[in-house]
Amino acid sequence: MMLMGLLMPVSRRLNFDHEQITLNSNTRDRKKSFTPIQTIGSDSQLCSSSNSAVDNSTQKILKSLLRNVMYLQTDIKHISMQQMEILTKLDNSTSNIKNSKCSSNNEFIDDFNWPINDLEHLDIIEEKIKDRNMRDYLVNDLSHLGGNSVKAIMKRIIYKLFTDVLLSNFSFSGKKGKQKFCKLNLCSVIFDAVKNQTKVKNVDQNEMEERLKYHLAQAPI
Repeated sequence: MMLMGLLMPVSRRLNFDHEQITLNSNTRDRKKSFTPIQTIGSDSQLCSSSNSAVDNSTQKILKSLLRNVMYLQTDIKHISMQQMEILTKLDNSTSNIKNSKCSSNNEFIDDFNWPINDLEHLDIIEEKIKDRNMRDYLVNDLSHLGGNSVKAIMKRIIYKLFTDVLLSNFSFSGKKGKQKFCKLNLCSVIFDAVKNQTKVKNVDQNEMEERLKYHLAQAPI
């Protein structure tokens, strides 16, 4: 009986410990099987919801950027067309101004009462041919007078430009108290007109000067 009395508390203690161990084990099993699954499911849903929101926002931004790029392309094309129109108008205006100026110069040369007979009209021509376009036009006009030699060409050009009365005031380098013909703008015009002719395009400068001196010396005093 004494022995039974001693064993009873031990048995109850063992049963209590066993129940406690079993309870603790069940609790741990439930935590292992339930809690992580709940956590994983919750995180997955949050991730999916967040990714979806990011994708929608990104698509909206991309669509907005694409629209803006299309608008910019249209604006650039329109501006480019306007610039081309402006440049075309400017080119046409510049061309018209040049043509008008050249036409005016050409008419002056064509309508001038050649040959030059006095110093007053000589000064007018000298001033006019300072303009490059007018000078070139006169050179081209004189180069079409023709001739088979430097002598013949020079003679035609001088008779086209001057009267003997006017030439009597000049010598090539200003000798005998006369004016210097070599200082006139028309002097270089004559030389260029001679060289423009194919037959004598390689003519020597000295030869042209000698021919001009000769014609000046022939003018009556």
